[in-house]
This record gives sequence, C-alpha cells and structure tokens, in this order.
Amino acid sequence: MWILNLFACVLVVFYSFAVVNRYLSFKLHKNTFPLTLVILSCNLVILLFTAYLLPLDVFYATEAASSDSDGTQETGVVAEQRSFRFAWLLIYWLEFAICWFVIPVLISYCSLKYACGKQVSGTQQRSPVWERLVRAIFQNLKFYLLCLLGLVCGMVYLLASTGHSLSDFKPLIISLSHLYSLSYTLVLLSTGLIILPKNLYAAGRLPTSDSINRYFVELSKTNDDLNDSRMNMLESADRILSIPEPNNGDIVFAEMLNDCKLEVGGILNEADVSLSNRIPGSSSSIVTSLDKLNKYYNEFITHYYNFLHYQTHSNSIIHILAQSQASNRLSSASSAFGYVKSFTILVSAALSIALSLLIVYLEMTPNKWGHSWIFDGDSWYNFALEFIIFAYITFVSLYAMSRFKFSNFHLIPNGRSNPTNALYYSLYSSRLLFPLCFNLMVLIPSQTKNRVKSSFEKTLYDNLTVIPLVGYLNKYLPSIFLAVTILSYKFDLKQKVLLKVLGEEYYYQFFGMMMYEPVGDIDSLQGNDLRRASILTDDGLNFNGRSQMDEDYEYSLQDGRYLFERASSNYDMSVNNETANSDRTNGNGSYL
Repeated sequence: MWILNLFACVLVVFYSFAVVNRYLSFKLHKNTFPLTLVILSCNLVILLFTAYLLPLDVFYATEAASSDSDGTQETGVVAEQRSFRFAWLLIYWLEFAICWFVIPVLISYCSLKYACGKQVSGTQQRSPVWERLVRAIFQNLKFYLLCLLGLVCGMVYLLASTGHSLSDFKPLIISLSHLYSLSYTLVLLSTGLIILPKNLYAAGRLPTSDSINRYFVELSKTNDDLNDSRMNMLESADRILSIPEPNNGDIVFAEMLNDCKLEVGGILNEADVSLSNRIPGSSSSIVTSLDKLNKYYNEFITHYYNFLHYQTHSNSIIHILAQSQASNRLSSASSAFGYVKSFTILVSAALSIALSLLIVYLEMTPNKWGHSWIFDGDSWYNFALEFIIFAYITFVSLYAMSRFKFSNFHLIPNGRSNPTNALYYSLYSSRLLFPLCFNLMVLIPSQTKNRVKSSFEKTLYDNLTVIPLVGYLNKYLPSIFLAVTILSYKFDLKQKVLLKVLGEEYYYQFFGMMMYEPVGDIDSLQGNDLRRASILTDDGLNFNGRSQMDEDYEYSLQDGRYLFERASSNYDMSVNNETANSDRTNGNGSYL
C-alpha cells in the first residue's frame, strides 16, 4: 500500500508543478514572484492530495468495519485513524490559513509594487518589503473586521439560542467558512458537470459550417477586445511615460518613477507594441505621490494582461480554423491520425457523460437508493470508484471555474498569466476544497452494518451538525442547485429571462449578439458544403431584409473571415521566407 501512496504523492507533486507552470511560468517568474509560485504550488498539492486522501480514508473505514480483526489488526486500525486525524487537522488549518490570510495579503502585497519607496541609506525608515506587508494587511483589515462581526453574531446565536458553550468555537468557524463558499461551490460543480461533457463532445466532432461560423464571429469579437485592450494599454503607458521628473528634490520618488518607466518600456518592447506619434509632454500629468504612480502602474498592468489574454485567445481560434481548413488537404495518414484523435476525445466525452449522470443520480437521490454498492464495499474497485467520483467532482469544479472570466480576472495558458489573477484563482480553488469534501460525505450512506465513521467525519464533518441549519443546507442545497442548473441549460432559462426583462435590443447591447440565430441562413447560403477547397467563401451573402442584429452578425462573420485570411497570408509569407532563406543557404534558392 505504501507504494501506491508514494506514487500518488509523486504524481500530485509533478502534476501540480505542470499546472502552475502552464499558467504562471517558473522560468519567467522565479526571480520576480518566487513566493507566489511557492504558494500556488503548495496550495494545489494540498488540493490534489486531498482528492486522493479522502476516498482512501472512507475506504479504510469501510474495510475496518467489514473485517473480523484481531488485536493486532485493531492496533493497526487505531494507528491509521490517528494518522488520518492528524493529516486532516493539518490540511484543514493549513488551508484555512492560506485561503483566509496568506493569499489575500499576498494579493494586496503584489498590487503595491510602486506604493512604497526604496530604503535610502543612512535613514531609519522601514524596509520597503516590511512597509508593503503592513499596508497589505491594512488593506484587508475591513474584510477581517466583517468576518469578526459574523463570528461574534454566530457566537451570540450559539450561546443564546441553542444552549452551546464557548467550547463549540471550532465547529462555528468550520460551519461559517463552509457556508461562505457553499453556494458558489455548488454553482461551479453543477455547471462543470454539464459543460465538460458538452465541450469534449464539441471538440471531438468533425468541424461543421455551424461551428466554423461561430469561430469566425468569435474571432471578430476577440479582435475588437484585443484592439480595445491595446489602446487602453498604450494610453496607460503614455500616461506613465509622460510623467515629468520631480523638481522638489524627492530622490525616492524620482528613483521609483525611473524604475516604473523602464519596466513599462520593457513590457511594450516585449509585446512588440510602440507608442506612435507621441509628443513628449503632450499628455503629461503632475504626479508627486507614490500611491498615484502605483495606481497608474496597476492600470497599465491590468490592460497589458488583458491584451495578452485576447491575443492568446485569438491565436487559438486561428489555429482551430487553420486545422479545419487543412483537414480536407491532409494526407491519408494525417487524416487517420485526426480521426483517431476525434474518436479518443469522443470516448472521453462518453465517459464524462456517464460520470456526470452518475453524480447527478447520487446527488439527487437519497443515499439509501443504491449508494451502498459504491461506498460500502471493501474491495479495491470500491476505492477506485470512490476516488474516480471525488476526483471527477473536483476536476469539473476547477474546470468550470477556469471557463469563467470575471471582468479582468482570467488565466492565460502560456505561462504569462497575471500573478494576481493566478492567486485569485488559487484562493477560490482552496475555498472549493472542503465544501466538496463535505458534499461527498452527504452521498455516503450514514447507517449501514459495513461501515463506521471515517476519520474525516469524526474530525471535521461532525462539526457541521452543531448548527442544524448548516447540516440541513449541506444536505439539500446540492439537489436544488443541480436541478436549477440542469433546467437552465435545458430550456436556456437565463437568456429567455434576460430577453424578457431587458428586451432584445438591450440584451444585444449588454451581452452581445445571439450567435446561433442567423446560422441557419448562413448555412443555406453556403449550401452546407464542408468539402470546399476553402472555408472562407462568402458568395451570396447579402444584408437585404435583415434586422440590425443579423447585419451585425453578418459583419462579424465577414470580419472574422478577413482576419483569418490575413493571418493565414502572413503565416504563409513567413514560412516561404524561411524556406527561401534555407534554400539560399544550401545554394538551391533564387534571389529573384
């Protein structure tokens, strides 16, 4: 068994490193954000290791109850329970400290880069690191005071209404922190159970004119966002670079301003973006405080990472469209590889659908309706099923969270994400952990002859029963959220309600075009011919007799095709130039 545990630990560490490196490259940020990388890696290691540890704990409890143990075995069971209890206490309070104290303060610390001046030799001022840390703590003080107020109200409720004492302080903290994250955890879980199989199925299908048109429209919209973010980035950069040098002899501010200008200029050069037609002093503003300089810098960084996000997303869409266009011109071997890849993805989609249906059944039905065949057995396939179910629940929740873009908070899958955004996602990932664990406990039959309480139940889960309302919500809210989410996706309730409340034009202004509406007309105009030599044909398109939304859809479709043609032409020219240079080097090329 120790070999399996060792393998799981090694796999968790390597997978955590790979995931963190995918969104925040160790190579690029190891010198600038070392603490952020350590916190992200440790947090993900704890999250993934818990996905293995909890099913193992439940399985050991069932195995111990179903076997006729002698004294030696009883001693081993007690030792295992002590080990699990210590592990759960360590994991819970370590995660509690990370997600409530360490990461919030670290996020504020990262946003104060130019708010604290460097230490001048010969002075008694505090070091800039310590000053940034103190200011970061004070920035979160209001949030901590609100949490303290909630804790005081909870204690008053326990003492006055339920007859509990101050010894129930630990269950109160666990219950309140669980309620804080429960609703959004269930939203992510319910959404992930639907969108993961749906997206896998869409990725495995062969490209159709419908899907290609959607990509063209999405490319046009992404390009608009890319241009807006580029303009905002350049405006923010120009505002910083135009700040004049101070004339009041403030050496600290002058040094920080010079460092900020050098960093902004280096970022623009790295992004291959230049400030054209800039007149020195044309947009200069008088800035004399580090707080204002730090504010301008944070605005620039936000727009810069937005620019990288839309640029990466645009490149991924172009890559998908290029693969669709080349699918008809590939060799038989390449086509066979494409079919094998599509088949593999479709098989994964089928497995994902089966697991989603199984979890929906477990969540929506009482735990005495067939749950025991998974959780009450002492065979290794029972442990495998428990591990697969909990790992899948964790994965779909994290996947759903990665698919949401909250304003300027997003991840870039090329290692160049905003470190602050990576910390935000890590923060909410850690707050997902124990609500998912408590949710798994709801699925397990509570009273059967083949199981006893696991160490997790005795150590943490039983604390939710101190406040009956918390246990009630933890038991019945998952079914409600799942039912509402499934009905919302089935009947498109969100869009229908918003359309009815806002109206078609206001909905269009706030949320963009409804891309599926004109697809049928476009398909009929193109004849639904997927075997054309090019997917860029636009013959027969006209805007006569169309509404404003349809005309905008047509414009976005045409604009997306033009953008893809231009990107393809630039790629072909670069490839041809590289080939020509290679031929000239070998003496086979022509200079004409």
